[in-house]
Amino acid sequence: MKQLNFTLLLLLCTFLAVNAQQTVQLNIHHKLAQADFQFNEGAKNNLEHDFNASRLQYYISGISIIHDGGMETAIDDLYILVDASQATNVGLGSFDATQVEGIHFHIGVDSVANHSDPASYQAGHPLAPQFPSMHWGWAAGYRFIAYEGKG
Repeated sequence: MKQLNFTLLLLLCTFLAVNAQQTVQLNIHHKLAQADFQFNEGAKNNLEHDFNASRLQYYISGISIIHDGGMETAIDDLYILVDASQATNVGLGSFDATQVEGIHFHIGVDSVANHSDPASYQAGHPLAPQFPSMHWGWAAGYRFIAYEGKG
């Protein structure tokens, strides 16, 4: 009987620990002023000059989750290539957190990844060769932001 009670208690603790996990997803919705961002749509900058964008891609890395009163949990080796022409919804993983308060991240890639060979990554990985290219060349590194348009 003690064995059964201990097993039930262990299962309950495991169940509670699993339920304390929060799945965190990063959803990016690009905006231009109050409107949804659109390519080749005319807009004005802060100097009232006309411009429009035909390409906007950028890397996000160095991601950490801020939770439970300011605790910070880093997510290692996650690189996201954001393309503003499509929705960006990326699962960041499950974390032992009650309340997620924010996400910190960097635009671009860290220095080690920046000088790595894109061909060393499997197809589909954000740091693998892209078309159009997001890399200047092996020695120069990645383009952190690719913004093209007219102004």
